[in-house]
Amino acid sequence: MKIKASLTSLLPLVALTVSSSLIGHASSAFGHGGLTNDNASAYGATALYIQLPCASGQPAPCTSGSTHELSFSKNGKHLWVTQMTSFKIFHFDVVGGEVVTDSIKTFVIPNQRQPHGIVSEGDHAWATLEIPSTNNALIKIDSNGNILQEIPLSSGTSPHGLDVAKDGILWFAGKGDPDTGVGAAVGSANPITGVSRYFPLETGSKPIYVHVTNTNDVWFTELVGSRIGRIREGRITEINLPTPNSRPISIDSAPNGSVYFTLEAANSLGYLPSKVALGPSSGLKTSVVQQRFVSTVGVKPAGGTITPTGQVWFGAGAVDEMIKLNKPNTLIQIPQGSQGSTYHRSAYMGHKIFWTELSTDRIGYLKGVH
Repeated sequence: MKIKASLTSLLPLVALTVSSSLIGHASSAFGHGGLTNDNASAYGATALYIQLPCASGQPAPCTSGSTHELSFSKNGKHLWVTQMTSFKIFHFDVVGGEVVTDSIKTFVIPNQRQPHGIVSEGDHAWATLEIPSTNNALIKIDSNGNILQEIPLSSGTSPHGLDVAKDGILWFAGKGDPDTGVGAAVGSANPITGVSRYFPLETGSKPIYVHVTNTNDVWFTELVGSRIGRIREGRITEINLPTPNSRPISIDSAPNGSVYFTLEAANSLGYLPSKVALGPSSGLKTSVVQQRFVSTVGVKPAGGTITPTGQVWFGAGAVDEMIKLNKPNTLIQIPQGSQGSTYHRSAYMGHKIFWTELSTDRIGYLKGVH
């Protein structure tokens, strides 16, 4: 199948001055002391923005949108972005570490199927089709808009997050039926055979994010279940989090094997040291998880990413800030001009931190990240 592509003109890159701000004292789970100021000029002193076509069809700047996931290819030449309610997937060329804005191609998914999770594999990408839940699938799409493959999933899977393992197996987080929560599961799909496998979870737990490590461990978050979990060699382990109703969202692993995840309702970042022996069984003690609370209440930590050097970044969706947790621990604050944009997902590429803005249909980024 070939999807009609269009080259869409973009607004010029918008630059806003970035200021640094002290968050204040935080929990000592990751070490003692509060978060410290940072030199904003180390990150280019500006946040740059790429304006996507508005999901609602209105002229930019968008006031309501639906731009969700983004993914860079490992060779650094491709950027893919999903926009759910407009049924679109965007592709950009990346040259010399810079996103070529006028290279954008827009692909509209037929039959009003909404793409969410996406993972770039070079000049093609895999994406989840989450809505409608009666027509769920994983699709492989190339940079010319050809749908090269479709793997149907069980009705009511509602696949959200997506990742691919080193062996090529696709892993997805299935939220389950949107009305009943039945069918919540983490699943895998073999792109060669088209066969899918499901690891059922508690009804209504809403697994939404999945991350595969370099050692093929599969980590996931359960948004409503307030748990994170791991699948290793076909055995599933779930970890109850210390804060009830904490709404864990994204999860990622550092080069040393430690796992970090965002807790939207708990206003914190969770951490699992690499040396913790998880064992094969579920229902683990909550003491294996540490949390660091962000003292600005209600920031709603959302999408996180970890750089190759181990810097931990995450977006604060309610206040439109990127927060860096490292030594020194730092808050990079985007000024009032971007308020109401709803930071959603983030990614690292070419010494830059990128994020999607759910409400404005923009991609923002900071420079100078190592």
